[in-house]
Amino acid sequence: CALPIYIEILIVDDGSFIPFSNLQKSFSDPRIIWLSYSENKGVAFARNHAVKKSTGDYIGFLDAGDAWIENKLEKQLDVLIRNKSLFIFSSIYICRGGLKNIFYVSKCNDWTKSLLIGNPIAGSCSNVLLKKELFIEAGGFDESGKLPEDRDLWLRLSKITEFSISKDVLSIINIDEDSRSFDIDKKK
Repeated sequence: CALPIYIEILIVDDGSFIPFSNLQKSFSDPRIIWLSYSENKGVAFARNHAVKKSTGDYIGFLDAGDAWIENKLEKQLDVLIRNKSLFIFSSIYICRGGLKNIFYVSKCNDWTKSLLIGNPIAGSCSNVLLKKELFIEAGGFDESGKLPEDRDLWLRLSKITEFSISKDVLSIINIDEDSRSFDIDKKK
């Protein structure tokens, strides 16, 4: 089922050493909105601010270094609409040290333990699509820096609504060995 999708892209430069200014000059598409901070305010702040500036009904995040498979948004949105759901995870490619593995997500009785705690990389922001109103209702990402902001939000969302699963592999998550995603102990 092909769904009409209007895509708005918000690109956040969160105080990088090499600003996006030259890249920004290369694009003249009004659907691309550039947000830039002179100092790093953290990923949670950057995402929350981008969501506030967005005008769409659904939110998808794409972290630096990750990628979406073609038609990711369309496929996830189709599942959300068919299931009358507000929140979706998909299967993913995990790239680490030159190796690419597929992680197939599946729903089970204790999904919070199996998906978000046992396999936290499946809960990567680049793998999720959710209704903006749900994000706002849950209070967005915790900006304190005391919690893994993505996993914390997904757990809070799980108390508000059920989520859907797409078995399709729709995101490529690149993990380096210094990443919190590589070592579950860094997520605590």
